[in-house]
Amino acid sequence: MLSIYKSLFNKAKSGNGYSKIEGLEDIYDILKENVTHSQELLYAGSWTYDIGSQDIFLTDEIYKIFESSPEDFGNKLDSFLDFIHPDDKERIRIVTEEIKDGRRQHNLEYRIITRSGNEKYLQEKTKVLCDDEKNPLKIVGVIQDISKEKEMEKALELKNEEIRKIQKRYEVLVSESKDVLQIIERDGKIKYMSRSVEHILGYKTEELIGKKHAGFL
Repeated sequence: MLSIYKSLFNKAKSGNGYSKIEGLEDIYDILKENVTHSQELLYAGSWTYDIGSQDIFLTDEIYKIFESSPEDFGNKLDSFLDFIHPDDKERIRIVTEEIKDGRRQHNLEYRIITRSGNEKYLQEKTKVLCDDEKNPLKIVGVIQDISKEKEMEKALELKNEEIRKIQKRYEVLVSESKDVLQIIERDGKIKYMSRSVEHILGYKTEELIGKKHAGFL
């Protein structure tokens, strides 16, 4: 890709087949296409907010994430609030006011309801761009769809909860068993011993954990 940029720059500079403007336009188109592909792969889109004019500019991937169109957003930052999940709306409304003033940068997660009615989880990071005198001029933000990651987290949590329940049932069964149940490490040390050993052999389980199995039987 770098070789393509170099070739176009050289042609624009030399005038062989390209005017300077045409060469720069080609470079811009390639860069724009490259950014678009990158955002599609990451399920991410970006926006730029002009503090002076209060206008916002969105990339096409934003519309795909929100399953919407430019008409749904207009060109104002507040238009995002129409999509925010009711339980997250007040929190994001406060953040939006802070963004407008360029008061701080953010890294947050929230849910949206798309124009098609689908619930999605998004992660958003913002950065304030200032002039030489540190006055905020623009805010740039990147929004990434993390719904799949959240689904995996929920599935993993459900699986872990199942495992915890199974372990709990197993512990109850072991504690109520009259047989001596034990777990021995490879080096012969006792890792676990059921309480029944106290009644059968007279040992306290705490005395046996970590000791060699052959040392007391």
